[in-house]
Amino acid sequence: MQWMRNVNDTMSPQHKPDLLKWIGFNLVLLGCYLGFFYLCLALEFPWSLLIGWGMAGVVTGLCFRFRALFLNRYEFLFYLVLPLDMVLEGLIPEHVGYSFYLCAASFWFVFIVYRIYVSMGFQKTQSPPPCQ
Repeated sequence: MQWMRNVNDTMSPQHKPDLLKWIGFNLVLLGCYLGFFYLCLALEFPWSLLIGWGMAGVVTGLCFRFRALFLNRYEFLFYLVLPLDMVLEGLIPEHVGYSFYLCAASFWFVFIVYRIYVSMGFQKTQSPPPCQ
């Protein structure tokens, strides 16, 4: 797959994804994610399952459509955990409370920290000492 880059690939500045586009993409995904949970709070079980599959399809399609915004394949795979979570959450018959805000915050914390980690070029400089 030519559109996916390895973690250690260096990119010239003109090939780096635009940060504002990445932020906008994340806001759209966050809206989809939170909207999914609000719909699950309002609707009964069979509908939450259908909504879970539908929103998972939308998020997966968005990830594939805007795959150029990802720095490498690992970041892309991190984002594909969102649709998996939506499908699994759709299997839960009744959603109560607003703990999904913590789940959303955790997802985006991982996305942002990984983005910073790769963008700053942190790489392994030496191998760890052998176990004794």
